Amino acid sequence: AIGFHIVEVQDKKKEDGVDLLQLRQIFVAMYTFADWLGKKKKEMRVWVPVDEFIWNKETGTVDFRDAEMQTFEKDERANRLINSLGNAFHYLGFGFTTGYQQKVTEDNKNTTEISGYASGCSLIIKREVLDKIGCYDEEYYMYHDDLELSWRAKLAGYKIVLAHKSIIYHKYEFKRSVLMLYYMERNRFLAIFTYYRLGTIALIMPALIFLEGGMWLYAIAKGWFKTKTKVAWYFLQPKSWQHIIKARKEVKQFRIVSDKTMLKSFKGRVEFQEIDNVLLKYIGNPILNTYLNLIKKLIIW
Repeated sequence: AIGFHIVEVQDKKKEDGVDLLQLRQIFVAMYTFADWLGKKKKEMRVWVPVDEFIWNKETGTVDFRDAEMQTFEKDERANRLINSLGNAFHYLGFGFTTGYQQKVTEDNKNTTEISGYASGCSLIIKREVLDKIGCYDEEYYMYHDDLELSWRAKLAGYKIVLAHKSIIYHKYEFKRSVLMLYYMERNRFLAIFTYYRLGTIALIMPALIFLEGGMWLYAIAKGWFKTKTKVAWYFLQPKSWQHIIKARKEVKQFRIVSDKTMLKSFKGRVEFQEIDNVLLKYIGNPILNTYLNLIKKLIIW
């Protein structure tokens, strides 16, 4: 028999899954979400030896017949709608799911290669890939870590594929993502400044400034001004740019895919059902998409 050492990070003090694991007599090292954000962050590392695994309590396979799975089985709509068939890159650092809330059909079962990036709630990556591109960047530990890792892997020439027979039930709430706005905003800028070539950064800058103007106005209207200010302050710190410069040097060692090639699969529109903003739909998206099509013709690197 193969032994497992599971490290679980909870976002609540109590979770139904804990009892399930204890009943199965599996050893679990449990940390609360607050611990992860605080003192435990310094003590824990996401990447563990090859004989250990991380289990995301947000997910469970059909073999885990706990209360959440019974709920899915009773609710036909919940059981048959897709959370993600892989995520899409937006050229300004956003990411959003593809196939969201679609019904499972034979057509989407034919999807193999993911043009965007793998969803972090369920992915497997070869050890040899990590040896080449590097392991988890802790600067992204709260958001866009899957986007960052996938971007890095694609620059090294690797493909990301979908195993459509592997079904994961994901406890997903869009509003929880919004609560992480600081990390969402900060980390998308981190990815942009790390993985684009300098010429590409210069070309996307007008679109980035245009978008930021709208984002600041939206942040003021929604009470997120302090959050946006905190993001700006992060990039005024020398250590932030030291991290970016170090990461850029590391990427240079294995990069074989050009920005021109990467941008072929990047989106110019934010197309996600949970975001239904009139200004974004009729003004922001058309302008940003048109600008992307323009700079694609200029980027030859």
